[in-house]
Amino acid sequence: MTHSMMKTPMAVLKKEAQISLAKHNLHADGKGGIKVRLVLDHSGSMHRWYEHGAVQRLTEQVLGLAAALDDDGTIEVWYFGSGVSEMFKVSLHPTVAVKTPGVPANDELDPYYVGWVNRSHKRIPWGSTNYPAGLKAPVDFQRATGEAEPSLVIFQTDGGPDDRVAANSMLRMLSSDNTFFSFVVFGEKGTEEHPTDVGEYMDSLDNLTGRVRDNASAFFTGGLNNYATLPDSEVYDGVLGEFVGQWLPQVL
Repeated sequence: MTHSMMKTPMAVLKKEAQISLAKHNLHADGKGGIKVRLVLDHSGSMHRWYEHGAVQRLTEQVLGLAAALDDDGTIEVWYFGSGVSEMFKVSLHPTVAVKTPGVPANDELDPYYVGWVNRSHKRIPWGSTNYPAGLKAPVDFQRATGEAEPSLVIFQTDGGPDDRVAANSMLRMLSSDNTFFSFVVFGEKGTEEHPTDVGEYMDSLDNLTGRVRDNASAFFTGGLNNYATLPDSEVYDGVLGEFVGQWLPQVL
Protein backbone atom coordinates (compact mmCIF):
# COMPACT_ATOMS: atom_id res chain seq x y z
CA MET A 1 0.00 0.00 0.00
CA THR A 2 1.49 3.32 -1.04
CA HIS A 3 0.92 6.70 0.54
CA SER A 4 3.45 8.66 -1.55
CA MET A 5 1.89 12.07 -2.07
CA MET A 6 1.57 13.51 -5.55
CA LYS A 7 3.97 16.44 -5.94
CA THR A 8 2.79 19.30 -8.14
CA PRO A 9 5.07 22.19 -9.14
CA MET A 10 3.96 25.47 -7.57
CA ALA A 11 3.45 27.18 -10.95
CA VAL A 12 1.03 24.40 -11.91
CA LEU A 13 -0.82 24.66 -8.59
CA LYS A 14 -1.29 28.40 -9.16
CA LYS A 15 -2.65 27.74 -12.66
CA GLU A 16 -5.01 24.99 -11.41
CA ALA A 17 -6.29 27.37 -8.72
CA GLN A 18 -6.91 30.10 -11.32
CA ILE A 19 -8.83 27.63 -13.51
CA SER A 20 -11.01 26.55 -10.59
CA LEU A 21 -11.66 30.16 -9.56
CA ALA A 22 -12.64 31.01 -13.15
CA LYS A 23 -15.04 28.03 -13.22
CA HIS A 24 -16.83 29.77 -10.37
CA ASN A 25 -16.70 33.13 -12.17
CA LEU A 26 -13.86 34.64 -10.15
CA HIS A 27 -11.05 35.72 -12.44
CA ALA A 28 -8.01 36.07 -10.20
CA ASP A 29 -5.26 38.45 -11.21
CA GLY A 30 -2.89 37.68 -8.34
CA LYS A 31 -3.02 41.28 -7.17
CA GLY A 32 -4.82 40.82 -3.88
CA GLY A 33 -8.31 41.51 -2.64
CA ILE A 34 -8.86 38.19 -0.87
CA LYS A 35 -6.70 36.82 1.95
CA VAL A 36 -6.03 33.09 2.23
CA ARG A 37 -5.11 31.46 5.56
CA LEU A 38 -4.62 27.93 6.87
CA VAL A 39 -5.54 26.17 10.12
CA LEU A 40 -4.10 22.66 10.61
CA ASP A 41 -5.32 19.90 12.90
CA HIS A 42 -2.61 18.70 15.32
CA SER A 43 -4.69 16.16 17.23
CA GLY A 44 -3.14 12.79 18.05
CA SER A 45 -5.00 10.98 15.26
CA MET A 46 -3.22 13.16 12.68
CA HIS A 47 0.20 11.47 13.11
CA ARG A 48 0.12 9.44 9.91
CA TRP A 49 -1.18 12.32 7.79
CA TYR A 50 1.88 14.34 8.79
CA GLU A 51 4.22 11.36 8.43
CA HIS A 52 3.09 10.60 4.87
CA GLY A 53 3.25 14.20 3.64
CA ALA A 54 -0.47 14.90 3.34
CA VAL A 55 -0.32 18.06 5.46
CA GLN A 56 2.65 19.36 3.47
CA ARG A 57 0.75 18.66 0.25
CA LEU A 58 -2.31 20.59 1.43
CA THR A 59 -0.10 23.47 2.58
CA GLU A 60 1.38 23.69 -0.92
CA GLN A 61 -2.07 23.55 -2.50
CA VAL A 62 -3.23 26.41 -0.26
CA LEU A 63 -0.11 28.42 -1.14
CA GLY A 64 -0.87 27.88 -4.83
CA LEU A 65 -4.38 29.21 -4.24
CA ALA A 66 -3.02 32.18 -2.30
CA ALA A 67 -0.61 32.92 -5.15
CA ALA A 68 -3.54 33.06 -7.55
CA LEU A 69 -5.40 35.52 -5.33
CA ASP A 70 -2.72 37.59 -3.62
CA ASP A 71 0.71 38.75 -4.72
CA ASP A 72 2.74 38.59 -1.51
CA GLY A 73 3.32 34.82 -1.66
CA THR A 74 2.86 34.34 2.09
CA ILE A 75 0.08 32.91 4.24
CA GLU A 76 -0.58 32.80 7.97
CA VAL A 77 -0.91 29.35 9.55
CA TRP A 78 -2.10 28.10 12.93
CA TYR A 79 -2.00 24.58 14.40
CA PHE A 80 -4.80 23.56 16.72
CA GLY A 81 -5.17 20.64 19.12
CA SER A 82 -6.27 21.09 22.72
CA GLY A 83 -5.62 24.79 22.13
CA VAL A 84 -4.17 26.82 19.27
CA SER A 85 -0.56 27.67 18.44
CA GLU A 86 0.85 31.11 17.89
CA MET A 87 0.80 32.25 14.30
CA PHE A 88 3.31 30.89 11.79
CA LYS A 89 3.99 32.14 8.28
CA VAL A 90 4.83 30.04 5.25
CA SER A 91 6.10 31.62 2.06
CA LEU A 92 6.84 30.94 -1.60
CA HIS A 93 10.04 32.95 -1.18
CA PRO A 94 13.22 31.35 0.18
CA THR A 95 15.15 33.01 3.02
CA VAL A 96 12.90 36.05 3.21
CA ALA A 97 12.13 37.25 6.71
CA VAL A 98 8.38 37.81 6.93
CA LYS A 99 7.09 39.99 9.74
CA THR A 100 3.84 41.70 10.58
CA PRO A 101 4.41 44.74 12.83
CA GLY A 102 3.09 44.20 16.32
CA VAL A 103 2.13 40.58 15.73
CA PRO A 104 4.23 37.91 17.48
CA ALA A 105 5.24 35.10 15.16
CA ASN A 106 7.78 32.31 14.83
CA ASP A 107 10.20 34.62 13.05
CA GLU A 108 13.22 32.44 13.70
CA LEU A 109 11.67 29.62 11.64
CA ASP A 110 12.56 29.58 7.92
CA PRO A 111 9.20 30.30 6.23
CA TYR A 112 10.12 28.79 2.84
CA TYR A 113 7.44 26.23 1.95
CA VAL A 114 9.69 23.30 0.92
CA GLY A 115 9.71 20.96 3.95
CA TRP A 116 7.99 23.64 6.04
CA VAL A 117 5.43 21.40 7.76
CA ASN A 118 8.08 19.11 9.22
CA ARG A 119 10.09 22.09 10.45
CA SER A 120 7.13 23.77 12.12
CA HIS A 121 4.76 21.09 13.42
CA LYS A 122 7.41 19.36 15.53
CA ARG A 123 7.35 22.41 17.81
CA ILE A 124 3.66 21.83 18.56
CA PRO A 125 2.29 19.35 21.13
CA TRP A 126 -0.27 16.78 20.00
CA GLY A 127 -3.72 17.44 21.42
CA SER A 128 -7.45 16.96 21.04
CA THR A 129 -9.71 18.71 18.51
CA ASN A 130 -10.62 22.12 19.88
CA TYR A 131 -12.43 23.68 16.92
CA PRO A 132 -13.34 26.97 18.66
CA ALA A 133 -9.68 27.78 19.34
CA GLY A 134 -8.74 27.06 15.73
CA LEU A 135 -11.71 28.99 14.34
CA LYS A 136 -11.19 32.08 16.45
CA ALA A 137 -7.43 32.58 15.88
CA PRO A 138 -7.51 33.75 12.23
CA VAL A 139 -10.53 35.98 12.88
CA ASP A 140 -8.79 37.56 15.88
CA PHE A 141 -5.79 38.19 13.62
CA GLN A 142 -7.97 39.77 10.95
CA ARG A 143 -9.67 42.01 13.49
CA ALA A 144 -6.37 43.04 15.07
CA THR A 145 -4.86 44.04 11.74
CA GLY A 146 -7.98 45.97 10.71
CA GLU A 147 -8.19 44.26 7.32
CA ALA A 148 -11.05 45.19 5.06
CA GLU A 149 -10.53 42.30 2.61
CA PRO A 150 -12.55 39.10 2.93
CA SER A 151 -10.56 36.04 3.94
CA LEU A 152 -10.78 32.37 3.08
CA VAL A 153 -9.58 30.09 5.87
CA ILE A 154 -8.80 26.51 4.86
CA PHE A 155 -9.61 24.64 8.06
CA GLN A 156 -8.10 21.14 7.90
CA THR A 157 -9.22 18.40 10.27
CA ASP A 158 -9.51 14.62 10.36
CA GLY A 159 -12.62 14.42 12.49
CA GLY A 160 -15.35 16.19 14.39
CA PRO A 161 -14.73 18.62 17.25
CA ASP A 162 -14.32 17.80 20.94
CA ASP A 163 -17.51 19.75 21.58
CA ARG A 164 -20.01 20.19 18.75
CA VAL A 165 -22.15 22.67 20.65
CA ALA A 166 -19.15 24.91 21.31
CA ALA A 167 -17.96 24.61 17.70
CA ASN A 168 -21.41 25.51 16.36
CA SER A 169 -21.63 28.42 18.77
CA MET A 170 -18.25 29.76 17.59
CA LEU A 171 -19.27 29.50 13.92
CA ARG A 172 -22.42 31.48 14.74
CA MET A 173 -20.40 34.12 16.62
CA LEU A 174 -18.02 34.55 13.68
CA SER A 175 -20.69 34.53 10.96
CA SER A 176 -20.85 38.32 10.64
CA ASP A 177 -17.08 38.60 10.12
CA ASN A 178 -15.51 38.71 6.66
CA THR A 179 -14.11 35.18 7.07
CA PHE A 180 -15.26 31.97 5.39
CA PHE A 181 -14.16 28.56 6.69
CA SER A 182 -13.64 25.92 4.03
CA PHE A 183 -13.25 22.67 5.97
CA VAL A 184 -10.96 20.11 4.34
CA VAL A 185 -11.64 16.80 6.05
CA PHE A 186 -8.95 14.13 5.78
CA GLY A 187 -10.56 10.66 5.67
CA GLU A 188 -13.40 8.74 4.09
CA LYS A 189 -17.04 9.21 5.06
CA GLY A 190 -18.86 6.21 6.52
CA THR A 191 -15.74 4.30 7.60
CA GLU A 192 -14.42 3.33 11.03
CA GLU A 193 -12.16 6.38 10.81
CA HIS A 194 -15.11 8.62 9.98
CA PRO A 195 -18.33 7.08 11.25
CA THR A 196 -21.49 8.26 9.54
CA ASP A 197 -22.28 10.72 12.31
CA VAL A 198 -18.98 12.57 11.78
CA GLY A 199 -19.70 12.97 8.07
CA GLU A 200 -23.22 14.06 8.86
CA TYR A 201 -21.91 16.61 11.36
CA MET A 202 -19.47 18.13 8.88
CA ASP A 203 -22.19 18.30 6.23
CA SER A 204 -24.57 19.86 8.77
CA LEU A 205 -22.36 22.95 8.98
CA ASP A 206 -23.94 24.00 5.70
CA ASN A 207 -27.37 24.16 7.35
CA LEU A 208 -26.40 25.48 10.77
CA THR A 209 -29.09 27.90 11.95
CA GLY A 210 -28.63 31.22 13.74
CA ARG A 211 -25.88 32.66 11.54
CA VAL A 212 -25.72 36.05 9.83
CA ARG A 213 -24.24 34.26 6.80
CA ASP A 214 -23.47 30.63 6.00
CA ASN A 215 -19.73 30.82 6.68
CA ALA A 216 -18.63 27.20 6.24
CA SER A 217 -18.40 24.35 3.73
CA ALA A 218 -16.92 20.85 3.96
CA PHE A 219 -14.87 18.82 1.47
CA PHE A 220 -13.73 15.24 2.18
CA THR A 221 -10.42 14.14 0.64
CA GLY A 222 -10.94 10.41 1.20
CA GLY A 223 -8.31 8.26 2.91
CA LEU A 224 -4.54 8.58 2.61
CA ASN A 225 -4.29 6.55 -0.60
CA ASN A 226 -7.08 8.54 -2.22
CA TYR A 227 -5.67 11.95 -1.25
CA ALA A 228 -2.18 10.87 -2.37
CA THR A 229 -3.35 10.92 -6.00
CA LEU A 230 -6.42 13.18 -5.83
CA PRO A 231 -6.13 15.78 -8.61
CA ASP A 232 -5.36 19.27 -7.35
CA SER A 233 -8.28 20.55 -9.42
CA GLU A 234 -10.72 18.45 -7.35
CA VAL A 235 -9.33 19.87 -4.12
CA TYR A 236 -9.66 23.43 -5.42
CA ASP A 237 -13.19 22.82 -6.68
CA GLY A 238 -14.15 21.31 -3.30
CA VAL A 239 -12.64 24.21 -1.37
CA LEU A 240 -13.90 27.04 -3.55
CA GLY A 241 -17.41 26.21 -4.75
CA GLU A 242 -19.48 27.61 -1.91
CA PHE A 243 -16.97 30.31 -0.96
CA VAL A 244 -16.99 31.89 -4.42
CA GLY A 245 -20.52 30.99 -5.50
CA GLN A 246 -22.52 31.84 -2.38
CA TRP A 247 -20.53 33.59 0.35
CA LEU A 248 -18.28 36.04 -1.47
CA PRO A 249 -21.10 37.89 -3.28
CA GLN A 250 -22.60 38.69 0.15
CA VAL A 251 -19.49 40.47 1.45
CA LEU A 252 -18.10 42.23 -1.62
